[in-house]
Amino acid sequence: MAKTQLLLRCPYCKCSLEATPPDNLHFDYLLEEPPVSSHGSDVKKREVVCENPECGKTIAIYWYAPIEYFSRM
Repeated sequence: MAKTQLLLRCPYCKCSLEATPPDNLHFDYLLEEPPVSSHGSDVKKREVVCENPECGKTIAIYWYAPIEYFSRM
């Protein structure tokens, strides 16, 4: 099964960038570490580099499973 790529925006220059969730469980993301009370599993931090040559900043993406996901199971 192919992983779904998401189209995000660089928080610095607003250019588009692609990000892929690390697995099927960690499907939601934030650009800052989520509060412990908001997720039901570990948080996986991944870094991507903005492809805009004028920006080139590294963006941290925090992938997690929201706690609401576990309450529906």
